[in-house]
Amino acid sequence: MWLWLIALALTLLVILRLWPRAIFIVLAAVLVLGAAVFFLMRHQTERLTLVHTRVAYDRLVCPEDKPLLVTITNAADSTLESASFSLHASVPGYSSTVTPYTYKQYRSDKILQPGEKHSACYPKPLMTRSSGPAADPAGLEWSARIDDADFR
Repeated sequence: MWLWLIALALTLLVILRLWPRAIFIVLAAVLVLGAAVFFLMRHQTERLTLVHTRVAYDRLVCPEDKPLLVTITNAADSTLESASFSLHASVPGYSSTVTPYTYKQYRSDKILQPGEKHSACYPKPLMTRSSGPAADPAGLEWSARIDDADFR
């Protein structure tokens, strides 16, 4: 990272020294590029909020090794090609999660048209507590967070 910053600074110094007017062109290009990146990231963030998830511990529908029924709903106006998400659980009445290992991402590559939803069973993530109220996954409050989504 520092190497890139040093290279950028040296490039700007060379441009400034060789052709003073070029600095204004470079600054204008950087401003336009920065604005474009800002608006693209904002648009992607807004689209992520339109992908809704619901998680339930459901041993009637799901097998023992994949007890979490995750439903993904595409509320965007574009086709959802895939979504990556992480699962979290907390003991009712407590704010901290018993699934802090959020590095494990789950993925659904089910293509969903606008307004469509899909349910599938997933394994539960690693948990920090093996006794007490957190020992029974059926009694936990489950949630999912969309980390990334690909749209057409």
